[in-house]
Amino acid sequence: MKTKTSAKKDLILKDLDPSVISKAKSISVVAKDFEQKVFREPIVFTVGDYQVSLEAKGVRKDPDIFLSCNCAYWRYQGSEFHAQKNGYLFGTPKGTLDEPVKRDPQGTHKVCKHVYAVLRDFFGA
Repeated sequence: MKTKTSAKKDLILKDLDPSVISKAKSISVVAKDFEQKVFREPIVFTVGDYQVSLEAKGVRKDPDIFLSCNCAYWRYQGSEFHAQKNGYLFGTPKGTLDEPVKRDPQGTHKVCKHVYAVLRDFFGA
């Protein structure tokens, strides 16, 4: 039986839009009991006014990561599309999953700044 795995952090962040990284510098992530929970159950990080859902499976050093955010950028600028396409979407998509040809013609909107901040602060992006 084949087990489905998600994308690794390196693949998720490869060729990420530099403006997402820049904008993420001004935000911080709050997570309670992160280390104890992250490998047992999905957890929700509060990042500003938004929630990032994350599920980690596998080994602690290089886990499979599944992600979603409830911000508009995630839904409309291409992040949700890339997450579904590349196997790292956590939960049910909220948008249409149409390819963001006009809003992300270079295919670099793989995550929003909130998700990037979580990956940076807790997984060393």
